Amino acid sequence: MPATSRITDLGIGICGAHKNPQPVVGIIITGSANHTVENLGVALLMGIVACDCGHMAPIVYSVKVDNTTNLLPKAHVGSQFVGDPVGVIVTGAATIIN
Repeated sequence: MPATSRITDLGIGICGAHKNPQPVVGIIITGSANHTVENLGVALLMGIVACDCGHMAPIVYSVKVDNTTNLLPKAHVGSQFVGDPVGVIVTGAATIIN
């Protein structure tokens, strides 16, 4: 099972909103206010990833939709964010795998 992602976990991708598409690193900036893993809010489907190019995108795909918090699927390593930029979440909790 992939690790649960949280606020401050990272994603990588490509942002096509620039004259030349560029690689980006993003950080999850939204998550559950009342469910935490390792003292950080759990990232959820429709959470926001802010990238180092200045653009943001929602998490739109969760690799495990039957694992929910606040009625939304949790984001995990491998979940995708889509917009401009597009990418995949690559970090998650070290101790909580579900």
